[in-house]
Amino acid sequence: MINNFHNFPQGWEVKTLGEVGKVVSGGTPSTSNKDNFDGEIAWITPADLSGYKEKYISKGKRNLSEQGLKNSSARLLPPNSILFSSRAPIGYVAIASNTLCTNQGFKNLIPNDDVSSEYIYYFLLYSKRLAESVASGTTFKEISATNFSKLPIPLPPLETQKAIVEKLENAFAHIDEAVRHLKSVQTNIPRLKSSLLHCAFSGKLTESQNSSHEVQTLKSVVGVEGETLPFEPPHPLIKTEIPQGWEIKTLGEIGKVISGGTPSTSNKDNFDGEIAWITPADLSGYKEKYISKGKRNLSEQGLKNSSARLLPPNSILFSSRAPIGYVAIASNALCTNQGFKNLIPNGNVSSEYIYYFLLHSKRLAESVASGTTFKEISAASFSKLPIPLPPLATQNQIVQILESKFAHLEKLAQFVNASLENLQRLKSSLLNQAFKGELV
Repeated sequence: MINNFHNFPQGWEVKTLGEVGKVVSGGTPSTSNKDNFDGEIAWITPADLSGYKEKYISKGKRNLSEQGLKNSSARLLPPNSILFSSRAPIGYVAIASNTLCTNQGFKNLIPNDDVSSEYIYYFLLYSKRLAESVASGTTFKEISATNFSKLPIPLPPLETQKAIVEKLENAFAHIDEAVRHLKSVQTNIPRLKSSLLHCAFSGKLTESQNSSHEVQTLKSVVGVEGETLPFEPPHPLIKTEIPQGWEIKTLGEIGKVISGGTPSTSNKDNFDGEIAWITPADLSGYKEKYISKGKRNLSEQGLKNSSARLLPPNSILFSSRAPIGYVAIASNALCTNQGFKNLIPNGNVSSEYIYYFLLHSKRLAESVASGTTFKEISAASFSKLPIPLPPLATQNQIVQILESKFAHLEKLAQFVNASLENLQRLKSSLLNQAFKGELV
């Protein structure tokens, strides 16, 4: 392993971790004895470092008592000791900000006086793969204290160690700031999509597009005797204002609701035919608007022996249980299992408009679900879901605007993801330079 490091600047050496500090393993007292815990001694487990982003750590979720420390192989570690998780998983790193101990999932290093704890911290962040390469075990991989002690570390003089740490921290601070901004954008993209959908189905999305006429809102209706009556929405979650020319319909009024079905799974002849058959699992993680097939097909016999019905192209599939809210449009004739309530839309309604509305209406759908084992929307409840419906031309206009804006947001999401990956690679590159002697 030592041969992995060479051609260093003058004054650098290659040592082992056992030469630059004392390796100390952790331990756990009997968990059946409550008196071993809830004392004053900070005790760290790998779970405490899961998702932990700070360099220093002071305590974990549980403390040991004096009795617990005495009755385990855990040993007190002084401040500035380096904690390295040696199993399940390998590679979490932190520095003790105060006296503490760890469980057996760590190999800890108490560094010598002429070695910077922070230098070793960054080296161990860099050396996760090297550490994994010396791990062994069948149930799970683990690094022994002996192998941890033998890990090589390139070691410059103390002042150079401190200069490397300073450069890394300055660079990482800028990278972390960029990551925070990018993650903020990443978090806001779904919110922007939700906002666009809200604007779409309240008529606001097309207001600026239809500047040739003033968009009015429906706040009252004319009764049968000609009197003005307050507008009463058919559902409490529908806004009381919709643009002039829009109506509020139910899904059952704008199309035919069809449930799915599953033939007996014990009869193999019901499957592996030519009829595309969709289950909610087929839409898990599915990002496309249209779907043509699932993982399994039905045979003609399977279709006949189930409550599934063939749906024509442009039918809308909506998962009505486990979970509620997956949406897709059939790109060809297909059927679904009983986890769907499907809609065959009338000729004067855009399938894509309904698709986007149902994407927007997951909470509305969940509010009418019922059941004890799991929540499910019945065909009757699905049919009664209200939908704000503009003229077909406006539906198509809304779809066009949404697709254009969603495409831009998707490109933004791809840019953010690529940028985050590049920043992570930049960190790795800086660590690589640091421990080759190229950073200072």
